[in-house]
Amino acid sequence: MTFAFANPGFAKVDLATGEMQKFVYGDGKHGGEPYFIPAVEGGSEEDEGYVLAFMYDEIVGSSELIIMNASGMEVEVAVQLPIRVSYRFHGTFVGTKSLEFQA
Repeated sequence: MTFAFANPGFAKVDLATGEMQKFVYGDGKHGGEPYFIPAVEGGSEEDEGYVLAFMYDEIVGSSELIIMNASGMEVEVAVQLPIRVSYRFHGTFVGTKSLEFQA
């Protein structure tokens, strides 16, 4: 399973079957790269977890952080942000051990 960026939305693609579920932000709305966070240990399904994505509403002029249930592709929470988040914002997880070797 992978999450593919497809502005103005994104899609979840099952690489074994080719099945695809799309999420569309809506009219005048665009988003950045989605980020998958797996469920805590013990999850039984590959897509058990959450997808986070920043969305900008060009009509209203505001940004939101969208938190979705990854298995059902439904929005669980939409957090209004006080400032605009750029479309080019990317998130990367860096562990403590990796940071120890930074100059």
